[in-house]
Amino acid sequence: MPECGDRNCTNDEEIIGDDCIRCDGCNSVYHYSCAGVARKTQQRKTQEKRNEWRCPQRCRAAREVTGDNRDTESVVSDDLDFDLDSITKTISNPELKLVFTCLMKKITTLHDSVKFMSNSFDEVLSRVKGNDSKIASLEKRLVIKDKKIEDLEYKLNSIEQYGRRNNIEIFGLEENQDENVYELVTKTVEKIVPEFVIGDIDIAHRLPTRNKKQNNSIIVVLKSRNLKEKIVSSARKGPKIKQSQIISSCSKNDQLVFVSENLSAYFKNLKWLTKQQAVKNGYKYVWYRMERF
Repeated sequence: MPECGDRNCTNDEEIIGDDCIRCDGCNSVYHYSCAGVARKTQQRKTQEKRNEWRCPQRCRAAREVTGDNRDTESVVSDDLDFDLDSITKTISNPELKLVFTCLMKKITTLHDSVKFMSNSFDEVLSRVKGNDSKIASLEKRLVIKDKKIEDLEYKLNSIEQYGRRNNIEIFGLEENQDENVYELVTKTVEKIVPEFVIGDIDIAHRLPTRNKKQNNSIIVVLKSRNLKEKIVSSARKGPKIKQSQIISSCSKNDQLVFVSENLSAYFKNLKWLTKQQAVKNGYKYVWYRMERF
């Protein structure tokens, strides 16, 4: 004997034969009173409409298990329309009947509006999900492109630095109006590599700067890369050079003169960042050679 599907059922009547209402979703049977459905109302419906009824307690679970996606709200709406039609027929007062008819129309309009909004929301939600997928795909492509751009920038910077492979840069020499840059370079480099001669210089000039309080450094293009490497290496290991050793009449005799690689703006910044990281990790010196620190 089937039992009522309502967990809170207090009806002691036995469910016999068709004297019940059956859920089309989970196949549970209910007393009409437990289902909240009028017996006469349900019996007036066609067999097809009666078979569409779903219980409010279990039909959700049934849809999840069976994959049945029929809209329960549409069934409830049909029940509501049928009940309202039945009530309208029983109203004898013309004025009350007119009021009730107007109310029915408003309810129907409201129901259609809600259904339209629900369908529109589902459509928007579907589009949003599609856009999320497209955005995720674009983000992946952007990451790949960013990596390619980063690689290209590094290659361009490396090419620029390669063009400076024969260059050295001298810092700390006071600038004078009638100075001979080639002689200053020769006197400085002789302190590091004694055999250096002025003929080893291809080009030498002051590097313009906007800071008027700071002496412009000197860029030197040498004729040999091997000589450049020897000068830079010896400058690291050799004794410190003071400005007074190069220029006899200078305002700051004790100012130190430094000779180093002529780095591009990119590698100068990279050197600065490397030094910052080296300090954090307890290192004392940072060297640059062949685009490596």
